[in-house]
Amino acid sequence: MSSELFELPQRQSPIGVAVIFAKNLRKGINIFVSVVLVEFGFKSSFLGLSLPVLATLIALLYLIISILQYLRFQFFVASDQFVIERGVLSREKINIPFERIQTVNLKQNVIQQLFGVFAVSVDTAGSAGKEIEIPALSKTHARQLQEFLIEMKTQVSGTEMEEEPNSAIEEAEVSSFSGTDQPLLQFGIKDLLRIGLTENHIRNGFVVFAFVNGYLWQFQDYWLELWEPFFEENAALWLTEMFLIIPALLLLFIILSILTSLLQTFLRYFNLRFFINEKGAQIVAGLLKRTEFQIPVNKIQYLKWKSNPLRKILGIHTLVIKQATSMEHREKKSAKVPGCNDDHLKTVLNAFYPERETTEQPLELQPDTYFFWRMFGFYGLVPVVLWLAISYVAEMSWWWSLIYFPIAIWWSYRFYKSNILSINAEILQLQWGWLFPSKSLIKWYKLQSVKYSQNWFQKRRGLANVIFYTAAGREFIKHIPQKEAKEIYNYALFKIESAEKSWM
Repeated sequence: MSSELFELPQRQSPIGVAVIFAKNLRKGINIFVSVVLVEFGFKSSFLGLSLPVLATLIALLYLIISILQYLRFQFFVASDQFVIERGVLSREKINIPFERIQTVNLKQNVIQQLFGVFAVSVDTAGSAGKEIEIPALSKTHARQLQEFLIEMKTQVSGTEMEEEPNSAIEEAEVSSFSGTDQPLLQFGIKDLLRIGLTENHIRNGFVVFAFVNGYLWQFQDYWLELWEPFFEENAALWLTEMFLIIPALLLLFIILSILTSLLQTFLRYFNLRFFINEKGAQIVAGLLKRTEFQIPVNKIQYLKWKSNPLRKILGIHTLVIKQATSMEHREKKSAKVPGCNDDHLKTVLNAFYPERETTEQPLELQPDTYFFWRMFGFYGLVPVVLWLAISYVAEMSWWWSLIYFPIAIWWSYRFYKSNILSINAEILQLQWGWLFPSKSLIKWYKLQSVKYSQNWFQKRRGLANVIFYTAAGREFIKHIPQKEAKEIYNYALFKIESAEKSWM
């Protein structure tokens, strides 16, 4: 795509005024509620103005600010950089070198969907995880800009798809996906229900509790004034009925946690479509906030898929696409597809890792039995000893430890057997966990470095750890025999140094 299209300074779609105004108005409402209503209450006037008049004046003020922000926002291309100029009272000029661009994604919130415009979000290296966004472009303009920035990033960094050594997916493996708009995976209502019901409800419940609690305490003076008489009148009832109230609150917490998980799933993954082709991976999803998330092939470092007990029963996995990014934002920048079944997973792995299908027998390693005894010591012996000590001091029943003891042995053994490292000449696979299992598949040339480590206990037993570092994070195998650990370490170094393909 020619750069002439973006050489002249240009503005967003005129609808951008409405998008910017909606964003500013939301801030204005928060200020109005927290400052005016909470501090002064629903009085008939404020500074001689009625509340409706005051609200209208605030809205008009934000409308004027929004128009100025729209007029003062421009973007264009200068040399090998993408430039954005913005700001009303304080002007800001952002120069983005093409080689620093990480991803270019399209987003839509409710207002943007209503008006049919897209936000173009540019994620850059060194931006501390904060994306640079152009709030409102027409669909055609947004896609043109997205394709142009990705194309310029590819040309400047010298990672064009036609270059065979730098292509992470060979042309033959992606031919079945090329030229088709059919998604590999698309979610319906039943899929969303399965995902929502198998989410981490406890975590979501505590997140909502923390959010609500923090929000309420911002307005504690206001709502305590309203409810204080009720609490005082029923204080005795609260104390006498505590044994009924606590279970009821716990049940309410569980119900709200599950509903939160379902709501979050529908908002985040509604109408999710997952594509893979010669350009990489693309995920389109969202209800109120819709995002088109695209990861170029060269940015994909490795794939990871994991599950939990409920999802294991339903036979679904969460596929995590690990892309190169800064260390502090690796988890945030990982793309997740939570509803993959075995067939979906096999198709993705065959496309990205055709090296798995080989006649070569992979080498498999497991941790030494020391790992089992270590796990059993931490999660079996220590809790039992503590329980026996507490039981003796408090004169409580100790026989519960007899039930927990065999459970700890069984759990530690299953966890020990679930840790496996498999390698062949092209890839390595790490498997970890059985209750919450996860697997990672990495091509050797994607490794940045490898580390061999031992602690004092491991040296005495002749064991070691091997840690594999990529631009998207690290994976490891622990407590394997020292001899095999050194061989894998040296082999990994050899594969890194002799790799003909670029890691990105």
